Amino acid sequence: MNLGPDSPFWAVFFWINVIICSILAIVVVRIVRKYEAKRTQLEKDINTPGLQNLRWLFKHKLKEHDIVVGEVKRSDPKNASLN
Repeated sequence: MNLGPDSPFWAVFFWINVIICSILAIVVVRIVRKYEAKRTQLEKDINTPGLQNLRWLFKHKLKEHDIVVGEVKRSDPKNASLN
């Protein structure tokens, strides 16, 4: 088999590489979009009124997704009896 520069083998190898690289690019784009969708959903969920008091449970998830959430207001136990 002739593997020189004018061999048809290199054309076949080129097109196989093009197909494989295209598939890999599509997979990477889908993974990135999925990650961003999860990040935005987590960002929306953490700001719902029911979860505002439970942010400390999700602290590791928030850091993992680079979501910055303001400080949680904690009630002062001295003033709890006044409420």
